Amino acid sequence: MTKLKILIVEDEALIAKDIEFSLMQLEYSIIGIAYDSTTALDMIHNRNPDLVLLDIELNSELSGIDIAKILNKKYKIPFIYLTSYADPCTIDFVKTTLPFGYILKPFSERELYSAIELASYRLQEQGEKGFPDIKKINSLTIDSLTSREYDLLSGLFKGKTNQELAKDYYISVNTVKTHLKSIYSKMGVSNRHMALSKIFELMK
Repeated sequence: MTKLKILIVEDEALIAKDIEFSLMQLEYSIIGIAYDSTTALDMIHNRNPDLVLLDIELNSELSGIDIAKILNKKYKIPFIYLTSYADPCTIDFVKTTLPFGYILKPFSERELYSAIELASYRLQEQGEKGFPDIKKINSLTIDSLTSREYDLLSGLFKGKTNQELAKDYYISVNTVKTHLKSIYSKMGVSNRHMALSKIFELMK
């Protein structure tokens, strides 16, 4: 699996910048830093992160837990909690939101790396063990997908970018975008996260 595109949601600027620096040293792709819940939701919707590092206690309208619930329900994007709290009540409560990890502040670069790599492994395992066959996919589409569209959708499910799909199938990025537009139309959605959400629902 390619390196994850990571969004940092942390309201303390120094901590956020320190995390960003550590991730850059580890050669991850950082797509942005959100210091409040409004910016976080905007970046989640428009920048398509693969993983969100999510502070539980945001000094904002919504808490990290509120954002986690939205990630689960609307986007199906995994997240790792960042927190200073390790008390049993907090841990028991956040477990119900099914995070991919839980990192206690202050944390080391090694701890950050380990948590992200474990999340990456879980995502890869999900992608390899259960993508529905074309008949099952077409049970939720308005019109049937072509075999090429099915292959590209499978690539999306595995976390591949448009550029990687173009390289895999020896087509241009614009051709990939045309196929994806057709896929989304047939699935009755408008973007990749909505398409993947439908697939995850189908797999339950």
